[in-house]
Amino acid sequence: MSRVTVGNNGITKDYNVLTHRGVDIGWHAEEKDNQITAHSDGKAVWIQTGQNQNLKATGNKSYGNAIKIKHNNNYYTLYAHLKKVNVKKGDKVKKGQIIGVMGETGKAYGRHLHFEVRNEKDTRINPTKYIYQNLPLSYECYDNVKNKWLPTVYSGSKNYAGNIKHAISGIRLSDGQYRVYDLVKRKWLPSVIGNNDYAGNLSNNIGGVEILGKNFEVHVLNGKWVSSINGICYPEKAIDAIRIK
Repeated sequence: MSRVTVGNNGITKDYNVLTHRGVDIGWHAEEKDNQITAHSDGKAVWIQTGQNQNLKATGNKSYGNAIKIKHNNNYYTLYAHLKKVNVKKGDKVKKGQIIGVMGETGKAYGRHLHFEVRNEKDTRINPTKYIYQNLPLSYECYDNVKNKWLPTVYSGSKNYAGNIKHAISGIRLSDGQYRVYDLVKRKWLPSVIGNNDYAGNLSNNIGGVEILGKNFEVHVLNGKWVSSINGICYPEKAIDAIRIK
């Protein structure tokens, strides 16, 4: 199912890194299917309204009525050429929330949705697969030697969160449900959801990680990488890094 329209509307123009850094999604005969939905939880950081069709428009005006949302992983989605905008700047939105209706405002030759995905640097990337999939998961670890949170990394990359040879004592994900095993208390700590909290105890080393619905691997301190099985990895030894696939 589409993550950005109520209907399973098809693509009418593909992404092109040089000439069209988004995808166009066509209108549907059933008007209810032309309602636009928020891809994921986030916050509306830019709203443009009051626009009509204008084939000579340039810059932001070419987007017509538009919405830009910043998501919990610091990626952005943008929805342009809208007939109606249902949210205001600063509004928090939930995944699947109806945020507008497809239109033909701005530089649009017909009714459609122009959809963009931008990474944490606000750079446009190919959004095609994200019409139906989650955005990359961001995650970070707490270095129990340096006593600080280490840089954020993203799922699906070859990078890992952590510092090899420095045990970690906490992890934080942008989305999903997860928990860790406290090596000092010798027990699993309570599960947390998303980035409103972190899993761990920032003075006790981690000896296991569970992330519901995710494939990942952990690196054992002075050891090797160990892969998860059914969303859980439990070496019962201190961990110094994690990589989510």
